[in-house]
Amino acid sequence: LLTRVAAIAADAQVVFRIAWTAGPLWETQFPDARYRRDDGGVAEPSLSDDKFWGEARKALTAWIEGVRGLPLAGLFMGVHLDRGEWFLGSNEGFDRSRAAERKFRAWAKTRYGGDVVALRASWFEGRATFDTITVPADDSSDGDRFVRSSRRGR
Repeated sequence: LLTRVAAIAADAQVVFRIAWTAGPLWETQFPDARYRRDDGGVAEPSLSDDKFWGEARKALTAWIEGVRGLPLAGLFMGVHLDRGEWFLGSNEGFDRSRAAERKFRAWAKTRYGGDVVALRASWFEGRATFDTITVPADDSSDGDRFVRSSRRGR
């Protein structure tokens, strides 16, 4: 591609668009990244899985290093990383992967300063611990409101 671009404009700058797709065996290689969509299908790999995205980073780094080693590397300006829409479709549901659960629990521990009493009071759950809480399910008691207004929903 760089050779073809150089033949047209020797001083061109090329930005490659890279669209991320998970390989065919990703579910078995990265089980912590897997979760089911609300419609029952398997969702894309969780953004919370450091192992999956660490491998993606290694692959991207190797690819960029390969391009930089080409004779026409001076035409290489950069990459545009694409992963589709910036939002999740309504059928995707919440990321309930093991990786997301770990990150959520770590966030909660930071949010409540490690104070299990504060966690239990805020969650209205006397048995909640930082090791057992899960990503809350959608509470539709507030209807379609974006910001939950009930005390428990907040």
